[in-house]
Amino acid sequence: MGTRSITHIKNEQGIVLLSIYRQYDGYPTGQGRDIKECFAGKHLVDGYTSKDSHLQVNGMDRAAIMLAGHLNKPDDPGGVYAAVPGRDNMWCEFTYTLGRRGNAFHLRVEMSDPSMVTLYDGPLEDFNPEKAEEKAEEQV
Repeated sequence: MGTRSITHIKNEQGIVLLSIYRQYDGYPTGQGRDIKECFAGKHLVDGYTSKDSHLQVNGMDRAAIMLAGHLNKPDDPGGVYAAVPGRDNMWCEFTYTLGRRGNAFHLRVEMSDPSMVTLYDGPLEDFNPEKAEEKAEEQV
């Protein structure tokens, strides 16, 4: 059995643009690490500049597409699925919410069982998947 997760990507107004259901590897050192890796070294912008455009993410709508592509592995046809935006946790063990605070990515990681426990809530660049997972194990 897999560790299921749901990831919500919110735009600048707090509206969920896309929700991604992951069938397995949804724990912080799986899904959480993948989210962090997708945006490592990248900066949120409002319109590209010619300098370092490969390090720029033009808003959260672009971030949603980038994350979906990053998680969709060609050799894994059943790992991730689009879900109804904002849908509840779908019996998932972990819920991730990716948004924007200023010009930085913001991540909230919650564990669903035994109740919604926040494992991390802060800048994506400061997220430590191992520490979040240790916190999750303390809850069990």
